[in-house]
Amino acid sequence: MGGAGEGERAPADVDVRVVIAALGGCRDPIDQRDGGGKGRALQCSGDRVARALPIGQRSQRGFDLGVRQQLGHDNDGAMHEARAETNAVREVAAAAIIAGGRLLLAQRVAPPELAGMWELPGGKIEPGETPAQGLRRELREELGVDTVVGDRIGVDVPLPKGMVLRAYLVSLCDGTPTALEHSAVRWVTGPELAAADLVPNDRAWLAELMAVLHAG
Repeated sequence: MGGAGEGERAPADVDVRVVIAALGGCRDPIDQRDGGGKGRALQCSGDRVARALPIGQRSQRGFDLGVRQQLGHDNDGAMHEARAETNAVREVAAAAIIAGGRLLLAQRVAPPELAGMWELPGGKIEPGETPAQGLRRELREELGVDTVVGDRIGVDVPLPKGMVLRAYLVSLCDGTPTALEHSAVRWVTGPELAAADLVPNDRAWLAELMAVLHAG
């Protein structure tokens, strides 16, 4: 392709890539979404479209804006899903399995500082699982039982790395609890629970568990 004539030289202070990218980022307002999924009109402003930068001080701002807007339009669902996954609280769920006025406890085998102590069975909720789904899976793996997960009980217990420990009331549907991943399991009454060597985190729910056992 031929270049511009001597009297028609293109302005030296315009970065054409920036202008094109910025123009490409302006879309029909009805197509725009914010991070929460609500429709939001995003009008094209003069600042976004018309600002050109000296070639000697090229900025990626216009280019990046165009890319972000394009990605936000073409991959709206995937980006929102990734953002939700990043922001979601990772949960460890514990099961308060109560039957006949007694609570099921499981004895830990690890780590060394907790080995031999008692806890409510359960485990980490995996990505894509609801708390109920994840807890039922963990109880099948740890105890070999099928369960129904009910309401939460007690407070949230903060864990390292931004995770949280939560307890749920759980009923047995099928199977006899067996220590598949623990040293032992046992059923305890209210007084026995109060005297048990519970792991520190689970002691946060002691009052609520005692109240449920007393009421049952």
